[in-house]
Amino acid sequence: MAINGAPKKFLSPAKYRLIIHGVGEILSTRKIGGLGGTTDVAEFYEGGNPNPVAQLPTTNKWEDLSVERGRTLDHSVRDWCDQCMSGRYLKEDLEKELTMQTLDLNGSVLFADTYHRGFAIGYKESDKESKPGDVVIETLTIKHMGRDLSQR
Repeated sequence: MAINGAPKKFLSPAKYRLIIHGVGEILSTRKIGGLGGTTDVAEFYEGGNPNPVAQLPTTNKWEDLSVERGRTLDHSVRDWCDQCMSGRYLKEDLEKELTMQTLDLNGSVLFADTYHRGFAIGYKESDKESKPGDVVIETLTIKHMGRDLSQR
């Protein structure tokens, strides 16, 4: 379907970048998951009518972000994950604003979504093998308190 007479364009293969403000960037992520959420709905009754007459949205529940990337020599993100999961932190060191950028193949930003008050709840490295060409993959799991979607 066309919007304002223009043909619909679908997102072609893209690159992704996660910026953890105050910590660092995760460039060229391999895989990103947990980008959705749900909203609970409450039913309410009016007047003595025993049947629900209306529904209203209530609580938003966000999925945890899951980010996979090849292991790098930059330890800033890994150190932040360790700090979050250690229990030894100040709140301002723990919760960070996150920006998830979708880039075209030339590196130009197509979308930039903001995730609020994110903190690491999981870190895992793939098994290490000494085969030529193998890359160690690290997976980060990040809890957040909501998002703002951009429309660029």
